[in-house]
Amino acid sequence: PASAAAAEARFRLAHLLQTVQNDEDAALKEYMSRARSRRRTVWRDRALFEAAEIHLRRNEIDRAVAACRAVSSRAHDEAASDEANFRAAEYHFLGGQFQDARSTLDRALAGSAKRFFLNDVLELSLLVEAGEKEDPAVLQAFANARKLTRQGQSGAALEAFTLFLS
Repeated sequence: PASAAAAEARFRLAHLLQTVQNDEDAALKEYMSRARSRRRTVWRDRALFEAAEIHLRRNEIDRAVAACRAVSSRAHDEAASDEANFRAAEYHFLGGQFQDARSTLDRALAGSAKRFFLNDVLELSLLVEAGEKEDPAVLQAFANARKLTRQGQSGAALEAFTLFLS
């Protein structure tokens, strides 16, 4: 069915596959099926955001960014587009792609992020700018520790933060 209820049901099915069944492959397949919809809906955008998080956990930074770009180019509203731009910058940051992060953040600051994600965009922008000036290796270590946290690798993240602070 092509109804709005069916779009939500597909998203929720994928979410259950991911969170209850721990089957990220099946969830990703279902999210991407939802993402191929020609309709601009919140469920398409949310499916792409969830797919991006799966790609991040798999250390597929470019695919995570691509999912965000897909939202940004056809978002159902301005807030989703702003979120997509911020997430793309964040994925670049977590992947140690600081120049790409800065470019994406600069575009976000020039756009509508003034309303929706301004604080997040500014915070990350200042972090990247200061880190690149002070010590790029330290910025890289911090980004990696944050990435490990987002990937659910708690032990490795704890070790990375401990090493970062020593």
